[in-house]
Amino acid sequence: MEQVAWPDLEATFARLEADARAVLAATLPDGAPPAIARLADIRYVGQASELVVPLPAGPYTAASRRALMQAFEASYVAAFTRTPPTTQVEIINVRVSASIAVGGGALPMLTSAASTAGASGGALKGTRPVYFPEFREFRHTAVYDRYALAPGAAFDGPAIIEERESTLVVGPGGRFEVAASGNIIVAIA
Repeated sequence: MEQVAWPDLEATFARLEADARAVLAATLPDGAPPAIARLADIRYVGQASELVVPLPAGPYTAASRRALMQAFEASYVAAFTRTPPTTQVEIINVRVSASIAVGGGALPMLTSAASTAGASGGALKGTRPVYFPEFREFRHTAVYDRYALAPGAAFDGPAIIEERESTLVVGPGGRFEVAASGNIIVAIA
């Protein structure tokens, strides 16, 4: 950290923070000001891996070296219980974390023409034979398009809900409902 160009480090953090604020403002234009945290990947010279270290607030100058070293040493001791005899450290990478508290705990699910059709059954893609141990045989089972399920849609199992990332199987006696947040809630009788 002896060779850190402090004006460059501060300029990098300022640029990252401005970018993060711009993304959040475009995503949640009426949101509160974001909480910004500065982080750096720091390691002792010669080590093969680094720690992600939460840093104190800026702006950083040459006088900030001590505060950044204390933050790194505190993280190192928390991870490894003591520091090695060397004191030479290097910053490998820097980043920021920006967050905004969202009231109500969840964002409402955005609806489209396709998803509103799901509330009336438009999400049904068809059926396929599926084996369930409860029946000891294959049964034709409803297959739903996850992206066409609207909040409030509810169906009894057995059912299959398909999306790009995963498939959810609701067994016999189960029931699923799409919450306002877009989450699928499965209840088993």
